[in-house]
Amino acid sequence: MTREERQVAITLRSARDVLGEIETHRATLSDERQNHQVRRDAKHDLIDASERLCNLLGLAVYQIANSPDGAFQARMKALMDDLRTRLLDMGTSLMFEKMSRIKSRAEDVLESNSYPIGLAAKLDMAFSGILDNLKTLGAFDRLKDDQQGLVEATGQDIRSLIEIEQDLGIMREIKQSKKA
Repeated sequence: MTREERQVAITLRSARDVLGEIETHRATLSDERQNHQVRRDAKHDLIDASERLCNLLGLAVYQIANSPDGAFQARMKALMDDLRTRLLDMGTSLMFEKMSRIKSRAEDVLESNSYPIGLAAKLDMAFSGILDNLKTLGAFDRLKDDQQGLVEATGQDIRSLIEIEQDLGIMREIKQSKKA
């Protein structure tokens, strides 16, 4: 086994381990006997593990694409596709739950006309992270209509916040001083 093949194998093994963590956190979440704090902690751990898994899968995609052996690539792609499918089944709802919270926060700010400086960038970074994870999972061609609508609406709300933020405060003063 070449060094590149070992790296891919290690990455996919790590991804499989993280997937096991995700399954454990999901079991905790679905166990009604667990108290609220334990379930809340499991939910946060599940989200963190899902993001780590997406990062590992992104790395594996790169490593596999740069692997010289066609037969090895085919085996690793099959393993990765299995991991993607399992994560997609588990993680998509969590990603869209997080996206819904981002959209709600953006809507609240747009409706209140009170624009915290820097919030647009923070929401945009969180939104972009979700989009990257969905791309890594190959989820865009599997999205339901309501999920596609949420992606589009959230993106539009964030773009609106960015435009507003650029016209406020220091940014407005900078623009005016450049005109003078």
